[in-house]
Amino acid sequence: MAGSTVLITGASSGIGAATARMLLQRGWRVIAAARRVEAMATLAAAGAINTALTAPRPRARYLCGHESVSVVANRLLPTRLWDWMVRVVAVEADGRPSASAALRQVAPFPADRRHPRVSRMLAMAAKRTLNAGNLETLGAATLAALLMEVSTGNAVIQRRLRLALAAADGVEGAAQEVRKRLAAISRSTTFIDSAKRKALLADLEAQQQAITGPIAAANPDLAVDLQLRLLELGEGVLDRCSDSTGAVIGLFQRGVDALASLAEAAGTNPEALVEHAADLVQENGYGLFDRLIPALAPLLGATGLLRLEDALLERGGVDRFMMEQLAQGRGDLDAYLELFEPAQLAWPGTAAEVAGHLLRGGRAEEALAVLEHAAK
Repeated sequence: MAGSTVLITGASSGIGAATARMLLQRGWRVIAAARRVEAMATLAAAGAINTALTAPRPRARYLCGHESVSVVANRLLPTRLWDWMVRVVAVEADGRPSASAALRQVAPFPADRRHPRVSRMLAMAAKRTLNAGNLETLGAATLAALLMEVSTGNAVIQRRLRLALAAADGVEGAAQEVRKRLAAISRSTTFIDSAKRKALLADLEAQQQAITGPIAAANPDLAVDLQLRLLELGEGVLDRCSDSTGAVIGLFQRGVDALASLAEAAGTNPEALVEHAADLVQENGYGLFDRLIPALAPLLGATGLLRLEDALLERGGVDRFMMEQLAQGRGDLDAYLELFEPAQLAWPGTAAEVAGHLLRGGRAEEALAVLEHAAK
């Protein structure tokens, strides 16, 4: 292949420099690319064409990183010396093709400026990219066989597939599948360690997506009911789960926002929401439902929030945090202010928070007075 042109990245030292020297000796034309162009003086003296890279440093184990190839390729494209790109696509490192991503980044350039071999390489790379369009070309039978293969021994994928099959039969089928799975999670007593947490999250996310997706679109009231059932699992799941990352808590906290959106879309009766909200807030040892009252406040209104306060009192009491949220939700600034002792308003952080609520309520003079008191 003497006389051919090759682009080598990472050529200032190590295997890149050794490869460049070897090919120069064999009569190749070498384009040596590296971040430290001054370190390639020896190669330049031997006849290599040097170029510096401005891209982020590629991973050390790659002879030819995606970012490096892309930067050099884009520098060379205006020269129309396409053969330089053709040779480099054969380079692989660490078992992964290093130039395919760079070729895809060349794609925005006009097709008539590409070398035919570059166009063929681009077409091959595009056809092998994992995306919905390419997978559809495989046909239903092939996809079904692949799904059966990858789901064997994988309970999470099997449940996702059963849920999809149930949804294909209609919303009632999907709802029944979700109910069955939520009931199974509720009955389980197995401890979920960090190794099993990912599977649990995938399972819960699948149920959440089914509820907020096809079920909500077809029957919003049913979606609200199922979302409440999912949220009711929270405390029990956390009791038997290692959640050092906070991912499981985060899922249920996002579920609170989903409930508010679903209830708004369904026009759920505030009275029904009050009872469910009281049950959830009363069992809130992990802080899953700290945002439940603010999330539902626009739907409940002042009357519904007063009823929620009564419902909480019936269930054992209302702590200060809840009282603040209830007063804020009703827009009752006087009730909110009554929750603070004068000494507490002398704390800068508390004073700033209270002043902010007063300002939003149109009571600027009182807000200023609170801040001045805290500044003394």
